[in-house]
Amino acid sequence: MRKLRLIRILIGSLLWLTVVRLSAQPLAPPIIEQCAALLASDRPMPDGADAPTIRIVAPRDGEIIYGTEVAITVEIQNFAVELGTGHWHLWLNGQLRGMLYQTSGIVDLRPGSYQLCASLGDPNHMDLGMPDGITFTVQEPSAGTPVATLTVPREAAPVIDEPGGLTPVHLVLILGLGLVAIALGAWLGSRFPKRRSPKR
Repeated sequence: MRKLRLIRILIGSLLWLTVVRLSAQPLAPPIIEQCAALLASDRPMPDGADAPTIRIVAPRDGEIIYGTEVAITVEIQNFAVELGTGHWHLWLNGQLRGMLYQTSGIVDLRPGSYQLCASLGDPNHMDLGMPDGITFTVQEPSAGTPVATLTVPREAAPVIDEPGGLTPVHLVLILGLGLVAIALGAWLGSRFPKRRSPKR
């Protein structure tokens, strides 16, 4: 009887320690906090009933999208999204993908899991207020799987590169030009003799 009681106490203590240890582990921050961490901490944070807001309406959080063309749509309140006035920034997996001057944008994505963040941008390309964020998955459709049709024509939903941002193409060009400059410098250096200082 005493051994059984001791075993129960021991098992209960182990379970209690396991629960305490698991609850002490930090949880991943909610998606909105992860999106907010991508933006400048000193950005303007308007509040009140007339504060500008952005909300992702498509795709839905956790949605699986079959096909590589993804239409992203936001709902914006108290903020004008038009050329020269304001825009919104599209972030995918922590990388700024571009800016949009309309409420929908179409991106081509490879199969995989994605974190999507959307934030408002003023005419000076500074972020404004709180972003919104969701996660979704892109999968190649198997035979017979219906592929979602785009809700907006591609030409009406461009995603524009942010000014001053480096794209992978820019990086390749910069690296390529750097290698050409090094090779040209080495070739010119081998063609011209080194100057020797006169002996005194």
